[in-house]
Amino acid sequence: MSWLYPLFFAALASIAIPIVIHLFNFRRFKRIYFTNVALLQEVQQETRSRRNLKHILVLMARIFAIVFIVLAFVQPFIPATSGAARQGVSAVSVYVDNSFSMSSVGNEGELFQAAKNKARDIANAYSSTDLFQLLTADFEGKHQRLVNREEFLRMIDELQVSPASRKLSEIIARQKEALNKDPMANKTAYVLSDFQQNMVDVEAVNTDTTILTELVKLEGNPKANLSVDSAWLLTPYVQANQTAQLMVRVKNFGDEQENIPLTLKINNIQKGLANFSIGKNETKDIELSFTATTSGWQNAELAVMDDPITFDDKLFFAFEVKQEINILAISPEGPSKFIGAVYGKIDAYYKLTEVSDKQLDYSSFSKYTLIVLNGVKTVSSGLSAELGKFVTAGGSLVVFPAADKVVDRSVNDFLGSIGASPLQAYMEANQRVEGLTVAHPLFRHIFEKTGDNMDKPVLQKYFVTQASAGEPIMRLQSGQSFLTHYTNAAGHVYLFNSPLNGEWNNFATHALFVPIMLNMALNSVQSPDLFYTIGNGQLVRLNLAAGKDQVYKLKLDKAELIPQMVVKDNKLNLAAGPELKQPGNYALESGGQDVGVRVAFNYNRNESANTYFTEKELEEQIKIQGIKVLKNTPKGIQAAIVEADKGVQLWRYCIMMGLFFLLCEVLLLRFLK
Repeated sequence: MSWLYPLFFAALASIAIPIVIHLFNFRRFKRIYFTNVALLQEVQQETRSRRNLKHILVLMARIFAIVFIVLAFVQPFIPATSGAARQGVSAVSVYVDNSFSMSSVGNEGELFQAAKNKARDIANAYSSTDLFQLLTADFEGKHQRLVNREEFLRMIDELQVSPASRKLSEIIARQKEALNKDPMANKTAYVLSDFQQNMVDVEAVNTDTTILTELVKLEGNPKANLSVDSAWLLTPYVQANQTAQLMVRVKNFGDEQENIPLTLKINNIQKGLANFSIGKNETKDIELSFTATTSGWQNAELAVMDDPITFDDKLFFAFEVKQEINILAISPEGPSKFIGAVYGKIDAYYKLTEVSDKQLDYSSFSKYTLIVLNGVKTVSSGLSAELGKFVTAGGSLVVFPAADKVVDRSVNDFLGSIGASPLQAYMEANQRVEGLTVAHPLFRHIFEKTGDNMDKPVLQKYFVTQASAGEPIMRLQSGQSFLTHYTNAAGHVYLFNSPLNGEWNNFATHALFVPIMLNMALNSVQSPDLFYTIGNGQLVRLNLAAGKDQVYKLKLDKAELIPQMVVKDNKLNLAAGPELKQPGNYALESGGQDVGVRVAFNYNRNESANTYFTEKELEEQIKIQGIKVLKNTPKGIQAAIVEADKGVQLWRYCIMMGLFFLLCEVLLLRFLK
């Protein structure tokens, strides 16, 4: 036991006051004369012993009352096991988890309100001269500073539940950044959360030995939840009046459920419905078919019915149905009848432009999704650079070599610059295409079944290539690759090792030629992400040319916000920022006019899982120096912090004991005759 103010022990000298009163009886007695005193002597002897006992008890009560009152001023305490009490100013960071999962109810009511109350208790456990940081999952700039206790308590009152969520490593790093602004202070960080299992990324936590981090677990009552987690198209394109397939991933965080309806709406019109059953804690992928009847951007919405957790019951997404695909064919000898037959006559959906390699407009490359380099004998440095930019930006390039036995060096240099293998030795040998990578998107919807007797293209002349860096799609009997697929950044390169020439091969007249070339065009369509997640800081990719001094707005119903604009590869990208909090399909506007683009945002699905660490499990997970779990006790978090810092304070007990002995004195004087 230790004493905070030991000089007050001098006040124990006041014990002498009741002792003096006891030893010297200052009461004056009146003398009375009696003729017979025998009986009185007997009564006097009996009452004197009782009076002496009463005086001794009263004296002891007074002495103990004085002792305990003096001890209350001395303030005795049992020192904390962690060491000496903090000296000087403290800097305290408190993270209040305001994610969706904190809306659940526990023994102390709603977890979010309980966390706010505990944050207040933490502040009250420290001195009014200490500094505090309030932090939430929103990571707002105004919360990245140290404030006094009064302002800290006011900021707590302003907190609201948010769609944002954070990993433990992010929280600790953010707290460390704020606390290290005051290197001289005693630094402590508190994390108040329900600690979902997907939040605790122990391996990524980077601690600071000068900061003590306390984790405060709030216990809730988990509810079953059904979540529409994500969705994706099975093809990168959607054509008007053509059936498209959509895959939907649903996650069940609860018991088995049966006959759950999943609806698909496009532009507020129901276009798909699927009833499904899902097992306990199961993830299920469901396929929906739909048909878009109009071109342009489409607003879509997937939904299930699930109470009481509803924030993840809807998934918004947006996609574009293109009116046409723009294709550029570059041929030194003028238009190719084979390429023209595929893209110029079969379907108006494909819009073909054919030019000579001597009449190129490089600035127009960005409006095409597919460029066919057909028989070009030399590639200039300018063309090489522009085609490289085109591929890197997400375009698709098809290369047919020239019908010459020797490949010009500029061609192979160009192929190397875009990540493709060079064309090497010229070969003359009858080779039949033997192997097909039928799972490749280029063969989608081409084969019902394949067999060894299937008719395949035959080559008489070709170039040797090394396809180690790419994916062989059509292989010859010799093992050489006739068609190889390469990826470069966001773009694609398709390299043939033989020209589009009847003297070299019969591919141009073969049945596979048309569907493969059409699929190359279809797969060249660049589809932006179907949706983005609120709070993830993703860049929204838009296939719009960056204009000067143009301001874009995202609009949902009556809500408007101006996102940050980022130009990359001469394309416009948007960063929504923390001000975007509402899910839905947003319209893009500029100058008060609808640009026609739609961007979908959804709540983060991290909060859908209802799996949490218990306090004990959290202690087992967190075995990192400088981090510990602050256990919940009946006396409350404020008392726990004070005890951990200053030890067990005993002055309150001293006051109670002092009052108790004063009460004993009163009772003795009044009732003990």
